[in-house]
Amino acid sequence: MPGAPLKVMRGDDEPAVRAPALPRRFSPQNADPDEATGPRRCAWRQRLVDAECGLRLSLRMDGTMFAHLFVASCVLAAGFVLGLSARQWSIVAIAITLVITTETFHQMLRALWAGVGHHLPPNVRDVIRIGSAAVLLATIGSGAAILLVFAERLSGP
Repeated sequence: MPGAPLKVMRGDDEPAVRAPALPRRFSPQNADPDEATGPRRCAWRQRLVDAECGLRLSLRMDGTMFAHLFVASCVLAAGFVLGLSARQWSIVAIAITLVITTETFHQMLRALWAGVGHHLPPNVRDVIRIGSAAVLLATIGSGAAILLVFAERLSGP
């Protein structure tokens, strides 16, 4: 039961009641984020946990990342059907990674703006627009590269 006290057995088999440890979350008062996430982990493992958490937050932030991942899965399926070569797969992988990375950075800018934007001058809002432009350019460039790869594959062996 989640909120029930834990029974701890002492050496003389008498149970002692101890309150359950509550998970600590990161807050400005708790400046050490490694302590706030739970058990101590190796630095590389903590980075993996943070990366997974960031991807999860990015997917939940809005539908844009989901749309990018859906299109990426369609591109991957088309690549398998067309039987792309290793060079063509590398171009497709770089293009997909570029779009997803750019969208992740754009969402990071939006999250920062939502958190501290009201403390900044109004013209700083242009940063969000520049991030949107970066996502658009990355999407157009990656789409063109993928279309060229597919066109090359469809035109000959």
